[in-house]
Amino acid sequence: MLSSFSAPLYAQCLPSVLRFVSRARLLVLTVVLALCGLFVANAHAYDVEQGSIGNQVFILLMNENPSASFESISLSSDATGMVDTAVASIVPSSVAIGGSALAAIDFDISQYAPVGAQEDLVITASGLAGGQPVDVVVTIPLTMVSSAASAQGFFGATVPSPDPGGVDTDGDGVSDALEISYGSNPNNAQWLPGLVVEENVPLLGIMGAIVLAALFLGAGSSAARRHRMSVLALAIVMLLPLNMLAGSATLIQVVASIPIPPPPPPPPPEPELLSATATSSTNETPATLASYAVDSNMATRWSSQFSDAQWLTLDLGT
Repeated sequence: MLSSFSAPLYAQCLPSVLRFVSRARLLVLTVVLALCGLFVANAHAYDVEQGSIGNQVFILLMNENPSASFESISLSSDATGMVDTAVASIVPSSVAIGGSALAAIDFDISQYAPVGAQEDLVITASGLAGGQPVDVVVTIPLTMVSSAASAQGFFGATVPSPDPGGVDTDGDGVSDALEISYGSNPNNAQWLPGLVVEENVPLLGIMGAIVLAALFLGAGSSAARRHRMSVLALAIVMLLPLNMLAGSATLIQVVASIPIPPPPPPPPPEPELLSATATSSTNETPATLASYAVDSNMATRWSSQFSDAQWLTLDLGT
């Protein structure tokens, strides 16, 4: 009796189970592909499109010098071939001790450079630190692709803009606005722009989200499940970061530390003065004796009487 009753029930449940498993596999595949898209988008950090104009490189200059600000800053770039033009668009006047400031270069890509071409865009921020010349050299490797991510490098929720004197909640030398632009936490002084910080998202939480999504899709009628699948797909697309949406112009954000200049060279040693005994033919006055010619005092001097055949002799000893 048990076998004759269980077999039809199992046969009835099997299609539903298979549909549930199929949808769960589709969901898992969708999530995995989305995660892979995140890693791929971040791996190709400096891709540019052929003929693109208005590309930008934002450089967050961070001054870790303990006793010298970075002053008299100028920005230059060096690139040929695939980069048509490169112009400094943001040049900070100075970077305070333990502070930061934003610099930027706008550049256009040649329409004749082939896909796959590679070139370095070298940007140099020159200035003075402690009165000594200091260069901050940033190399941006560029690769020509058919479709480039619109934001690459260390980026956050907003486009960077200069924020001198802005609020710095965690006191790390970077304003809150710039930290948000660079994807770091403005409330955590240990999390600076440019640092890769592991998020506390355990694998079990991700698996739990997948299971919940599978249950969300598995319940209800066929029409309801199709509607929920559409909603979930839309949510996944909406949650994907902006850098997966390719655009003509590319925004690249990097971080550079201002190097600490070496200590200034010591002053040259004072010349060693030779001792000598001076004698003279005559002295003009008691205030201009021959000995005053070798006394190492710039305020004294020897002067003879105003007549011909005057002389001064120095005996340097042995």
